[in-house]
Amino acid sequence: MTVCGQFVSNILEVLIKFKLREIATSTHIRQHFLPICFADKRRIVIRFLLAHNDPHVEKKPILEVYRFNRVIFAVNACPFLPAATVKHHIEMYLEDYLTAVQHLVSFMYVDEWITGEYIREEALLVPCRAKNIMKEAELIMPKWISNDS
Repeated sequence: MTVCGQFVSNILEVLIKFKLREIATSTHIRQHFLPICFADKRRIVIRFLLAHNDPHVEKKPILEVYRFNRVIFAVNACPFLPAATVKHHIEMYLEDYLTAVQHLVSFMYVDEWITGEYIREEALLVPCRAKNIMKEAELIMPKWISNDS
């Protein structure tokens, strides 16, 4: 079973759905690019050169080619890669935690998650489950805020 919809949410859609709820909750994913590793066959795509001696002094500097193992912020595929990774990861929780998965899909914009509920019990349960789901993917949601104590 797959999670429907596009990988990167429409910010206007996210905000409208968020504003319609009574109890609001918000957080972000800390360093959401770093836990995502490239597959070995894809690591050759994102490379950089490093000179071990001063290129201004030496006529022929010694250069080494390095490859990134993890997603970096400046890649032009941002914010697709983290969004696709999150959606891929949360699909395994679809049957057990349907509401939390739906909220992660519907209320996530890049690394910000702004969600809400009408019922207090759900407003406590959904973020707790979402936090645990994301923790399994090594994506940490550290700072939480809500309009309800």
